[in-house]
Amino acid sequence: MKENRLSADAQKLYKDMAKRLRIERLMNGLTQEELSEIMDVSPRHYGRYESGRYPIPFDKANALIDAGIDFHYVVTGERYLDRLFIDGLARMPDEELFELAKEMPEVCKSLDTAENFKLEDEKDLEAVRHIAKAIISYGRKHHSNPPLSSISIDSLLALDKKEIDGTLSGNKQYEQLKQKS
Repeated sequence: MKENRLSADAQKLYKDMAKRLRIERLMNGLTQEELSEIMDVSPRHYGRYESGRYPIPFDKANALIDAGIDFHYVVTGERYLDRLFIDGLARMPDEELFELAKEMPEVCKSLDTAENFKLEDEKDLEAVRHIAKAIISYGRKHHSNPPLSSISIDSLLALDKKEIDGTLSGNKQYEQLKQKS
């Protein structure tokens, strides 16, 4: 019998990624067979990704992204656009936020509950989209790389050197560590 050499942390990481992959697949209205075809693997092999028995290879990320899967969410548990929106709100100067707030439709300024909140006017909907896009765009321009410590060491050990370099290229801490060694 083959010995399982993955640590408990790595096993948990794979299980968590597997759950999020399934959520993304279902949210995109795809079957396991359809996603296995997109990823160019057998349905049985894909099932191992979704069960957490196999890690999802990073070389399959583009296929998942092209299929509408939020791969950032699958890996981190955090929605990418949500992160950019939060970064945009946190980092955008108050003056710019106040200017954007002036564009907010009146219906959005109400303190009414979300249950009663509806954007039925296309002009109001477009104004809200514009504001959200502006905040996300600012967040994208000022988004920082996650600290290296937030990336599981066990998950990195499961990768080969090329995959590690590809995964972490651009991460300032990783580049500094590479230069020192």
